[in-house]
Amino acid sequence: MKRGGLRVRVLGPEDWRTFRDVRLAALADAPDAFGSTAERERAFPEATWRDRVAASALKCSWLAESEGEPLGIVHAQLDAERPGRAWLMAMWVHPRARRRGVARALAEVVEAWALRQRASTLVLQVTDGNRAAESLYRALGYEPTGEQEALRSGSPKRALTLARALR
Repeated sequence: MKRGGLRVRVLGPEDWRTFRDVRLAALADAPDAFGSTAERERAFPEATWRDRVAASALKCSWLAESEGEPLGIVHAQLDAERPGRAWLMAMWVHPRARRRGVARALAEVVEAWALRQRASTLVLQVTDGNRAAESLYRALGYEPTGEQEALRSGSPKRALTLARALR
């Protein structure tokens, strides 16, 4: 997908270094927005990073960039336990690119992918109290489901589940 100077492309195993660098930047920038930590993921070997960006019918990752500069990432995955459900996961936009349509472009490619996989619902989690992210997701049509869980083991923060029906 191309929009103005913004390009969103599918990542593959050959992009593992770029994905790793952007993912670690995301975890450093917003440590309470993800179910993992920079410390944990810094220890991942190359094979883990390659596997994480290996697209399949079950999962896919994208990179938003402009003029070769990474601006954001997102991951999507089909719900193995609930057919018809897909997850928008691990979305992050670099602070210098926020409020420029990058998150919307990333969310749109996830929606298109989910529809191709025949999902009828797109689901995501947002950390309770992350007003900016929650506002973005609500503007994109996501509504709270009432479900919530611990952000990650040992964290007092909660992750709220939001969902939207796909057309």
